[in-house]
Amino acid sequence: MKCLLRIITGIWQVWSLLCLCSCDRRPLLPSFLQKRRGAAVVRGGRKKPKVSVFDRTIILLPGAKDLEQQGDICIPRGKEREKLGHNGMIGKVRLMSDMNEDEIFSEIRTVFSKVMGNDNNFPFTVLQPTGSGCKTLSVPALSASFLWTAREICGSAKTVIYIMAGAALQMHEPEEVSEYTYIHTSPEIVNNQLPIYFV
Repeated sequence: MKCLLRIITGIWQVWSLLCLCSCDRRPLLPSFLQKRRGAAVVRGGRKKPKVSVFDRTIILLPGAKDLEQQGDICIPRGKEREKLGHNGMIGKVRLMSDMNEDEIFSEIRTVFSKVMGNDNNFPFTVLQPTGSGCKTLSVPALSASFLWTAREICGSAKTVIYIMAGAALQMHEPEEVSEYTYIHTSPEIVNNQLPIYFV
């Protein structure tokens, strides 16, 4: 009699469990399978894009008095480059691929904060290489919606970034580092920006 009662009780428990499963409409899985299913959802989630880091040498050039009427700019070398270094106009900058244009320009200004007079809005322009062997630089023509990215500014691994000041700099030797040689008529300045050079 006791054995029959146990059998009936067992059947009742199994039947109750099946009813619960049918109402939930989800199959019962062993615990280890449930954990694996949850892990698959995490792995299938949206991945965060990889951020690239660009470490570059950056050189600041003093601006011309009337850049629209001037021409391409010779890349400074030898003694000219030494004078720039003496005036704190050669430095290192680290840019990230997830930076926007404002963040990029702000980071560049921190490199030359002394000669820029700690001006967080100091104007400068990005230049592009021109001439044979990219020995000269000019102001690029930019569309109204164009925004600089770290990858555009930094270029290849050996690229040196050059920028030209859009206002007076606080230099040790302003009479020796004033302007650079211009070769022929350059394009009109766009968006009131001054240059960043690439070599």
